[in-house]
Amino acid sequence: MQLLVFRYKLALMQSHIVKMNDMKMRNDNFFYNPSLKQVILIVGIWIFSMVLLTMVITDLFTEIIWRKEHLIFYILMLSSTFSVAKFYDNYRKRNQ
Repeated sequence: MQLLVFRYKLALMQSHIVKMNDMKMRNDNFFYNPSLKQVILIVGIWIFSMVLLTMVITDLFTEIIWRKEHLIFYILMLSSTFSVAKFYDNYRKRNQ
């Protein structure tokens, strides 16, 4: 019985160590540790995509932008904006 308890505790400790290692690896990717070049590239791609989405919504600027039929585009633009803002925030936190 004590051997089973020992094995259970050992397995819990090993899983905790694996989770900690995964967290360390997660913080080493480009989203959590961006460089200035990556920030400039991502923001440039974001601006380009926002212009293209606006062109699609307005049919090359011939219609008004605020229409109920384009709700999925608004959600896409909003989620993209939040992602880029978080990306920039990670860069700013890293370089303070």
